[in-house]
Amino acid sequence: MELKVKKVISANTAYGFVLSKEMVRLENDFKSHISSNQYRITQFISNMTNMIEVSDEKPPNIKLFDPKTPAFWMVLKFELSALGVLTGLGIIWTIFRLIRKRGKVSTESARESALVDSLEEMLKQFSDHIDEKLNALTREHQIQLQGLMNLKLKLRRSARRAGFYDECKGSQK
Repeated sequence: MELKVKKVISANTAYGFVLSKEMVRLENDFKSHISSNQYRITQFISNMTNMIEVSDEKPPNIKLFDPKTPAFWMVLKFELSALGVLTGLGIIWTIFRLIRKRGKVSTESARESALVDSLEEMLKQFSDHIDEKLNALTREHQIQLQGLMNLKLKLRRSARRAGFYDECKGSQK
Protein backbone atom coordinates (compact mmCIF):
# COMPACT_ATOMS: atom_id res chain seq x y z
CA MET A 1 0.00 0.00 0.00
CA GLU A 2 1.34 3.42 -0.98
CA LEU A 3 0.78 6.59 1.05
CA LYS A 4 0.10 9.81 -0.82
CA VAL A 5 -0.43 13.28 0.60
CA LYS A 6 -3.55 14.63 -0.98
CA LYS A 7 -4.02 17.92 0.86
CA VAL A 8 -2.44 19.80 3.76
CA ILE A 9 -4.94 21.87 5.71
CA SER A 10 -3.51 24.58 7.90
CA ALA A 11 -5.49 25.75 10.89
CA ASN A 12 -4.68 28.18 13.67
CA THR A 13 -4.38 25.35 16.17
CA ALA A 14 -2.66 22.47 14.39
CA TYR A 15 -1.60 20.78 11.18
CA GLY A 16 -2.95 17.41 10.16
CA PHE A 17 -3.31 14.94 7.37
CA VAL A 18 -6.41 14.26 5.38
CA LEU A 19 -6.65 10.54 4.83
CA SER A 20 -8.54 8.79 2.12
CA LYS A 21 -11.23 6.25 3.01
CA GLU A 22 -8.76 3.40 2.73
CA MET A 23 -6.36 5.10 5.12
CA VAL A 24 -8.94 5.94 7.81
CA ARG A 25 -8.52 2.50 9.27
CA LEU A 26 -4.83 3.32 9.85
CA GLU A 27 -5.81 6.26 12.04
CA ASN A 28 -6.09 4.02 15.09
CA ASP A 29 -2.70 2.48 14.29
CA PHE A 30 -1.14 5.99 14.16
CA LYS A 31 -2.72 6.98 17.46
CA SER A 32 -1.57 3.79 19.17
CA HIS A 33 1.96 4.19 17.80
CA ILE A 34 2.18 7.78 19.06
CA SER A 35 0.77 6.77 22.46
CA SER A 36 3.19 3.87 22.86
CA ASN A 37 6.22 5.93 21.80
CA GLN A 38 5.27 9.12 23.62
CA TYR A 39 8.25 8.90 25.99
CA ARG A 40 10.72 8.37 23.13
CA ILE A 41 9.20 11.30 21.17
CA THR A 42 9.44 13.56 24.23
CA GLN A 43 13.09 12.53 24.80
CA PHE A 44 13.89 13.15 21.15
CA ILE A 45 12.38 16.64 21.28
CA SER A 46 14.20 17.52 24.54
CA ASN A 47 17.55 16.32 23.09
CA MET A 48 17.12 18.30 19.91
CA THR A 49 16.03 21.59 21.51
CA ASN A 50 17.34 23.89 24.25
CA MET A 51 15.37 25.57 26.93
CA ILE A 52 15.07 29.34 26.85
CA GLU A 53 16.45 30.94 29.96
CA VAL A 54 14.31 33.67 31.41
CA SER A 55 15.83 36.15 33.82
CA ASP A 56 14.04 38.40 36.24
CA GLU A 57 16.13 41.41 35.23
CA LYS A 58 14.53 44.11 33.17
CA PRO A 59 16.03 44.50 29.73
CA PRO A 60 17.91 47.78 29.27
CA ASN A 61 15.89 50.66 27.94
CA ILE A 62 17.29 50.84 24.40
CA LYS A 63 15.92 53.40 22.02
CA LEU A 64 15.88 53.08 18.26
CA PHE A 65 18.70 55.58 17.65
CA ASP A 66 20.83 54.83 20.69
CA PRO A 67 24.51 55.38 19.84
CA LYS A 68 25.51 52.72 22.36
CA THR A 69 24.12 49.91 20.23
CA PRO A 70 26.18 48.21 17.52
CA ALA A 71 23.16 48.27 15.20
CA PHE A 72 23.21 52.08 15.28
CA TRP A 73 26.86 52.18 14.20
CA MET A 74 26.30 49.54 11.55
CA VAL A 75 23.38 51.48 10.07
CA LEU A 76 25.36 54.73 10.28
CA LYS A 77 28.32 53.19 8.44
CA PHE A 78 26.02 51.79 5.77
CA GLU A 79 24.27 55.13 5.27
CA LEU A 80 27.55 57.04 5.07
CA SER A 81 28.92 54.49 2.60
CA ALA A 82 25.79 54.77 0.48
CA LEU A 83 26.01 58.56 0.64
CA GLY A 84 29.65 58.45 -0.47
CA VAL A 85 28.91 56.08 -3.35
CA LEU A 86 25.95 58.12 -4.54
CA THR A 87 27.94 61.36 -4.27
CA GLY A 88 30.75 59.78 -6.31
CA LEU A 89 28.28 58.64 -8.95
CA GLY A 90 26.79 62.14 -9.06
CA ILE A 91 30.23 63.68 -9.57
CA ILE A 92 31.06 61.20 -12.33
CA TRP A 93 27.72 61.89 -14.01
CA THR A 94 28.36 65.66 -13.83
CA ILE A 95 31.84 65.26 -15.30
CA PHE A 96 30.49 63.21 -18.21
CA ARG A 97 27.80 65.83 -18.84
CA LEU A 98 30.40 68.61 -18.84
CA ILE A 99 32.60 66.66 -21.25
CA ARG A 100 29.65 66.12 -23.59
CA LYS A 101 28.71 69.79 -23.26
CA ARG A 102 32.29 70.85 -24.08
CA GLY A 103 32.20 68.58 -27.10
CA LYS A 104 29.04 70.31 -28.25
CA VAL A 105 30.54 73.73 -27.45
CA SER A 106 33.72 72.89 -29.36
CA THR A 107 31.57 71.75 -32.28
CA GLU A 108 29.59 74.97 -32.06
CA SER A 109 32.76 77.04 -31.72
CA ALA A 110 34.20 75.20 -34.74
CA ARG A 111 31.06 76.14 -36.68
CA GLU A 112 31.33 79.73 -35.46
CA SER A 113 35.01 79.94 -36.38
CA ALA A 114 34.25 78.50 -39.84
CA LEU A 115 31.50 81.10 -40.22
CA VAL A 116 33.83 83.89 -39.06
CA ASP A 117 36.51 82.65 -41.49
CA SER A 118 34.07 82.65 -44.41
CA LEU A 119 32.82 86.13 -43.44
CA GLU A 120 36.40 87.39 -43.22
CA GLU A 121 37.11 85.93 -46.67
CA MET A 122 34.00 87.59 -48.08
CA LEU A 123 34.98 90.92 -46.51
CA LYS A 124 38.52 90.60 -47.89
CA GLN A 125 37.16 89.88 -51.38
CA PHE A 126 34.76 92.81 -51.03
CA SER A 127 37.58 95.10 -49.87
CA ASP A 128 39.86 93.96 -52.71
CA HIS A 129 37.03 94.46 -55.21
CA ILE A 130 36.26 97.91 -53.79
CA ASP A 131 39.95 98.85 -53.98
CA GLU A 132 40.10 97.69 -57.62
CA LYS A 133 36.93 99.61 -58.50
CA LEU A 134 38.13 102.69 -56.64
CA ASN A 135 41.49 102.58 -58.42
CA ALA A 136 39.77 102.08 -61.77
CA LEU A 137 37.35 104.96 -61.11
CA THR A 138 40.23 107.14 -59.89
CA ARG A 139 42.19 106.45 -63.10
CA GLU A 140 39.09 107.12 -65.17
CA HIS A 141 38.52 110.36 -63.27
CA GLN A 142 42.13 111.43 -63.79
CA ILE A 143 41.80 110.66 -67.50
CA GLN A 144 38.59 112.68 -67.66
CA LEU A 145 40.23 115.55 -65.75
CA GLN A 146 43.20 115.43 -68.10
CA GLY A 147 40.82 115.44 -71.03
CA LEU A 148 38.95 118.38 -69.52
CA MET A 149 42.20 120.28 -68.97
CA ASN A 150 43.21 119.56 -72.56
CA LEU A 151 39.81 120.74 -73.76
CA LYS A 152 40.12 123.91 -71.66
CA LEU A 153 43.54 124.65 -73.16
CA LYS A 154 42.20 124.05 -76.64
CA LEU A 155 39.29 126.37 -75.95
CA ARG A 156 41.64 129.09 -74.66
CA ARG A 157 43.85 128.77 -77.68
CA SER A 158 40.85 128.91 -79.95
CA ALA A 159 39.48 131.91 -78.05
CA ARG A 160 42.84 133.70 -78.27
CA ARG A 161 43.05 133.11 -81.93
CA ALA A 162 39.57 134.43 -82.34
CA GLY A 163 40.26 137.33 -79.97
CA PHE A 164 37.59 136.42 -77.42
CA TYR A 165 39.92 135.48 -74.62
CA ASP A 166 41.32 138.94 -74.02
CA GLU A 167 37.83 140.48 -73.97
CA CYS A 168 36.54 137.87 -71.53
CA LYS A 169 39.56 138.36 -69.33
CA GLY A 170 39.16 142.08 -69.34
CA SER A 171 35.49 141.93 -68.41
CA GLN A 172 36.28 139.80 -65.38
CA LYS A 173 38.54 142.43 -63.94
